[in-house]
Amino acid sequence: NVGAESNKEINLNQMVRVFFKRFWLILLIAILVSVCAYMYSKLFIKPTYQSYFTAYVNNKINDTGVNTSTSDLTASMGLVYVYEDIMTSRSVLKQAAEACGTTYSKVAGSVTATVSDTAPVVKVMVETTDRRLSLMLAQKIAEISPVKVAEVVDGSSMRIIDEPVAPGRPASPNHTSYALSGFLLGFMFAAMILVFGDMVYDTVQS
Repeated sequence: NVGAESNKEINLNQMVRVFFKRFWLILLIAILVSVCAYMYSKLFIKPTYQSYFTAYVNNKINDTGVNTSTSDLTASMGLVYVYEDIMTSRSVLKQAAEACGTTYSKVAGSVTATVSDTAPVVKVMVETTDRRLSLMLAQKIAEISPVKVAEVVDGSSMRIIDEPVAPGRPASPNHTSYALSGFLLGFMFAAMILVFGDMVYDTVQS
């Protein structure tokens, strides 16, 4: 046991020694990988743009929101998932896509909906590689959805809370995240290869 512990201590000391011996080379490789990852995200990944709107779900028609009871909120919370499915349904997206001059197949994977945990509110997010299309598609879905909801769910309605706005800067890719991930991966792989490579070389020489 004493011999095994001594070997472990010697190996650990050797690893630390080799690491600091090769530190600048490891750091240089990590920086190069980081720059490559950054340039890849900049040159080869198309930026995407997001536009969204939020809608309030009512279990009544033309509800003014005055004196809304707990039972009304509970009923609306029960409907919110139905609304979510309707607003991202094929019929709604197909109609919105055609109004924007494109096809359902091109936008089907670009629209997502999320439901609030605390209120009967649905957020519909549109993310495409075209800034203008993201805004137009979100606007059309917000315009079509209330009509479709009224057709499908009797005695209910929805109100738009936040209208879609024009996207600003791209939502993705995150160039900084790519660069940081490249640096960390480059550093780890360079350290493993150089440290263990030197240790194996020393062992063979011995």
